[in-house]
Order: sequence, then structure tokens, then C-alpha cells
Amino acid sequence: LSLVFALPLQAATLNLSALIASTTGVDGEKNVEVKAGDTVIIDGSADVGDLLINGKLVCRSNAEIKAKTILVNGAFECGMPTAPFRGKFIISLEHSAKDPHARNAEYRGLVVNQNGKLLLFGATERSGHYRLSRNAEKGQLSVTVNADVSAKWKAGDTVVIASSSYNPNEFEVLKISSISNNVVTFFEPLLNRHWGTREVFQTQDGNKILDERAEIANLTRNIVIRPDESTGAISELDIPGAELGGHVMVHKGGFANVDSVEFSRMGQAGVMARYPFHWHFAGDVPGQYIKNSSIHNSFQRCITIHQTNQALVHNNVCFSFKGHGFFLEDGNEINNTLSSNLGIRALYPNPSKILLASDNRDHRVSGVVGRRFPAVSVFWITHPQNTVINNIASGSVGNGFWMSFVGAVRRFNHQTGEFDGEVLARPLSSNTLRYDNNVAHTTLVGHTWDGAPVQRLFEGENPYATNNVNNPMDRKLDTAHYNPPVTPVFRGLVAYKNLHSGIYFRGSTVLFDKAVLADNGWSMFLAYNQIIKNSLFVGRSNNHGPIDDRFLAVKFPERQAGIILYDGPWEIDKVDFKKFAVAKQEIIYDEKTVDVTVVPMLTIGGSDKLTNISRNVAFSPEPYHRIYMEALEGDAGWLEEVLSNSVRDKDGKLTGTVNGILLPESPFTSYSGCKEVRQGGFDSYRGFVVCPPATEIATITFTSQNSSSRIPYIARRNDGAVSLPKADWDLLNVVGDF
Repeated sequence: LSLVFALPLQAATLNLSALIASTTGVDGEKNVEVKAGDTVIIDGSADVGDLLINGKLVCRSNAEIKAKTILVNGAFECGMPTAPFRGKFIISLEHSAKDPHARNAEYRGLVVNQNGKLLLFGATERSGHYRLSRNAEKGQLSVTVNADVSAKWKAGDTVVIASSSYNPNEFEVLKISSISNNVVTFFEPLLNRHWGTREVFQTQDGNKILDERAEIANLTRNIVIRPDESTGAISELDIPGAELGGHVMVHKGGFANVDSVEFSRMGQAGVMARYPFHWHFAGDVPGQYIKNSSIHNSFQRCITIHQTNQALVHNNVCFSFKGHGFFLEDGNEINNTLSSNLGIRALYPNPSKILLASDNRDHRVSGVVGRRFPAVSVFWITHPQNTVINNIASGSVGNGFWMSFVGAVRRFNHQTGEFDGEVLARPLSSNTLRYDNNVAHTTLVGHTWDGAPVQRLFEGENPYATNNVNNPMDRKLDTAHYNPPVTPVFRGLVAYKNLHSGIYFRGSTVLFDKAVLADNGWSMFLAYNQIIKNSLFVGRSNNHGPIDDRFLAVKFPERQAGIILYDGPWEIDKVDFKKFAVAKQEIIYDEKTVDVTVVPMLTIGGSDKLTNISRNVAFSPEPYHRIYMEALEGDAGWLEEVLSNSVRDKDGKLTGTVNGILLPESPFTSYSGCKEVRQGGFDSYRGFVVCPPATEIATITFTSQNSSSRIPYIARRNDGAVSLPKADWDLLNVVGDF
């Protein structure tokens, strides 16, 4: 009797060097496969052609892997969450003859396919971002940070210091020479001044801190993904407009945990779906994340979430990138979390590499309005049902945070070539999940809710009328009125040193609670009925000097103001206005006298036909103007500007009259019982008169396309007289052709 036992095959454990040695090369190049069931240990640096991982590839020591393409169908691992890798591991993606535009995404790609896992856990000590704790002057060799980083950062690390002025170009990229506690010394001196102190203000809602200190972040990580710089053109310096770095893509069914990894010179400009890190049509991805990582000098975006839900993007730093940085792509991405990320220096793509109208600096193409939603943005949020908290956007040539909500996201129909399939999401009418404690500074517009790709410009016109050769599905932009069923509450938003607007909102009623706004062109610019409570407006912080006035005189030739009367009404309650101009301020610039008097409230016109409401406002010190009618300085403005702007003072703290109403002083109107009011010699209500509580105002606007049409109306004065006799009131029933 003989017995035969079937023994299970043993999975092989190999060293990468041995695997490469056993691989047959073609024309001197070896395409390496880690076979299913095998575990391969990276035991040194290697240069291969294509790397196919069907089993498991694990890093254990210092190494650099060079490959043209890395396809992950098994597992690519370096470190563990409980035991991060602490050596130096570099993944270099090489130039090849592959087509960057091909659908297989193999050109310089690290691609995680279905069932594949990318598990990279670097040392976390360098992660996060800090602020300066002392002012740093131009020419200094060191800065003081608000934490002891001596045990975290190292000599030789590269850091970025954000601008703390209106000028986004006043950033610094420096290499550390030494560290002593919280003092960091560099090899080269600072080229710009950076703010490093905070201001504390006593308000009706307790003490509030204005923090304009410059951010500082370490860009160095011990796991690095980058394009190989020795093989083929990458930057514009090599071949004009090339900009073809590497990219990481995670497909549906793939899995990614990326922690403390450096992405350098990644992204492929002008090529769809080629970003430094990218979930691509991945569906629901609970448990997946990228965190504590740095992305810098990106040719296209930073982190992209595309038709993917439940991803976590946390505590990352993205510096110097073209196009939108943190990017939710189509508008049906929901339940993702973007938290505690820092983005610095969003730049325009090269004109030949633009993918979206919203990336385009040419306003004639994109429909961009400069004070509302200028291209590009640090954070591009296309659906409100995401958690966006504690992030910082700095130094964008356009927006800090752009909430770009379309009415409906439809599936693309390849037969018609249009987005006319089933509705996947309705962002413009969806509730906000959470948008709190986000900071925007040194941009054109800090936070904006407006501007989105149009579904169709008008019947019969191609909705993709941008003629974008890089993206035939690109659409022009138009205004977008956010209208959720539940009133959103945005808490703790901060905006400072934004050249045009700190916050611009267009939509139905929302509540801004505990906002801190300072040094903006216009701190809050609202269209339609919004509520602001428990908030602080600062006209001129300590971080403001003559150079800022000159910069504003050139870049923002408007009057600086706290809150704008525009397409109202707004309602303010427990709002403090601090450090606005106490006298008329002028500077001489370019042989011209420029009025730089900053005011708490400014009226600019619009369709402000309903009365704004004021409660519990406070001014300290007393400003030269509390409210200012800009049209009196010679700008005709819109007709509604002088007919319909009004503010009802519910408790008398704005005008001294309980339920008094501010109405424009105009040669077209007269009001019984209204009067000019000056407080202590100040021209407090420039262009307005204070009227008794019983005063009412109504505006009637008629548009006639036939001059022979009769348009009857009644105008009632305070004394009870009417302009149309009662005997003729039947004329009111005659509508006519108008």
C-alpha cells in the first residue's frame, strides 16, 4: 500500500535583485513581474522597464526603484501604520515611448487596479504645518516657529513659508541649515517680510483672535514619488510646454493608504486624468486616505477625487501647482473629508494645457467675474455634501475655496456626445454637510459660492462651446444660485488679505457664524438674503502698512470695505467693526491722489430691493464713515443704487434711532422727517439720511417693450396723498402689452 499526499505549494519569498537577475531582458531592458503568491523584498536600488506587481512587493531598506510604469494588481507596501518606514525610499517614474494620452494611463504611471493595494507609510514627524511666532524681516537667516520642531525637522530639509501680504509671490522656499528648539536657520536669507504676531479683539461674542501669521511647512518626506529626472523632458526648461511628470491613479476596487509621502514634480499638464494622486471612478472607498503628505511643483493639480466617495484627505501640504489643487472633479463626489490641509500658490496652467474653463485666466472664454469667482482655486468643491474643515488656502492667483455647484450632474452619453444621461446628483440644491473653520488669504477671492459649468447655454447651442482641444467636454461658466432645502450654517470662516473679496456668496439664505474677516478688498460681498452673526470685521490690522496701500491702489482701485450692500438684503447681529478709518485717508501714488479710506459698510447697487437688517452692531474706534454711498463720488452706478438701498436699525445701535431706517439721500427722492446725522464730527452716514421708524420704502420697476402701453401705478407719500385719483383706480386692471 502506498500513500500519495498533495502538499500545498509554498509562496516564494525573493529579493528584488535576484528576481531582476532571473528576468530575460529585451534590448537591454527588463520588464519585471512579481508573480501572484510571491513576496519580493526590495533589497537595493533597481532600474527596470515596466514593473507588474501581481504578488507583493515590500520595501525594507534604503532604495530607489526606477520604472517606466508600475501596475499594482497585488500589493505594493512600504512600512505599516504602527511601524512607519524610516529609511529613504524613492519611486522614480521614467520617460518612455508610451502615449501620455492613452486610456491605459501607463505613461509614467503608478496605477492601482482592481484588487491592488498601495500601502505607503513614511515617517510622520515632518508632517503638518505651523506658523511663525515672531515677525521675520527681509534679509534674516532664521525664523521663529510656534512649536519646537528640533526633534521633527532636520538640517537639509526644504520648507516653504507662505506670503502674509496681498502679494502671493512673497513666498519662500528654503533649505534648513540648523534648528534650535523653535528657531529654524536657513542657508539663504529671506527675500520678503513675513508676519508673525496675532491680534486679540474684545467683541460682543467674547475675545476673537485675528491670526495673520505666515504658515511654514516642511516639504521633505522619506518616501518620495517623482519622475526620473535623467530620462526625458519634464519641465518647460527641457521642452517648452512639456510638463509631463508622473501620476498615481487608484481605480475602482483598488485600495490606497498613503501616509507621509512626498510627491515631487508630478502631474501631466494638459492630459486628462493625470494628477499627482487620484482616485479615478473608484466608487465608495471607506478606509482609504492620503494624509500627512506633501505635493509640490505639480504640473497639474494636487489631489483629485473623481466619482469617488468616502475618501479622507487630511493634513497634506500642496505647494506650487497649476490648475485647481484639491479637486473634486465631476460633482457627484459625496461624503469625502478634506481636513487640515494647506495649499499654497495655485497658478494658471499654460494656455495650451488648460482642461477646464475654470482653469482659464482668459475671462472672455471662461465667463469668470473677477470679484466673484476668478480662476484658479486651491480647493475646487463641486458638491456641498462633503466635510471641508480646518483647511488653509494661501497665495492663489484666483480663489482660495471655490464652491462650484451645477444644477444637475448627468451621466455622459457617448452616443450624443453630451451630458444628457441619467441624473447622478443635484449639487446646487443639495444640503451642505459641513464647511467650517476654513482660512483663505492672499488670493483674489477667499471663499466663493458661485460660478459653475453650464448644462446648456441655450437651446440648440453646443454646451461645450469652449473649443478646448484638451477636453471636448469642457463647458463655459455661468453664475450659480445655491439653493439648499435646509439653511446651511458656516462656522468660523476666516478671510484676510484677499485682494478682491474675502467671502462672496450667491444663493438663498445661509448663516455665517463667528467669521473673522480683515484687510480684504471687500470682506463680505453677498448676493441675496444672508445672515451674519457673532462675527468680526477688521478694517486695517497691524499687518498693514504703506506698501499695502500702494499695492491696493494698483490692484484694487475700489474703496475697501467690510460688508457690501449689493443684491440684498443681509441681516447682521452681534457684529463688531474694528479699526476702520477714523479720518479721510489719502496717499500719493503715481502722481495721483488716491482715497484709501476703508469703511465698515459700502453700497454699490445691484438689485437690493429689500431692507437690510442691523442688530447689535458695534464700532471701535468710531469710524469716519459707518456707511458710505460710493455713487456720490461721481460713479453713476445702477439706478437701484439710489432708489432701493436701505438699512433698518432694529435696536438703534447703528443710527441711534430704534427701528430707524437709513435711506439714500438722493435728488430723485424726498422723505418726510428724515435728516442727516453726524456723530462727533464724523460723516457717519455718507450719502444716507436717518429716517423715523414709521418710514417705508418701495421700489417699482417697469419694463416696456411698447412705448404706447399704459403702465399705471400708485405712489403713496408719507402724508397719505396718492398720485392716481380713486376714480381712475380701475386703470390698474389694464395690464397692456408690457
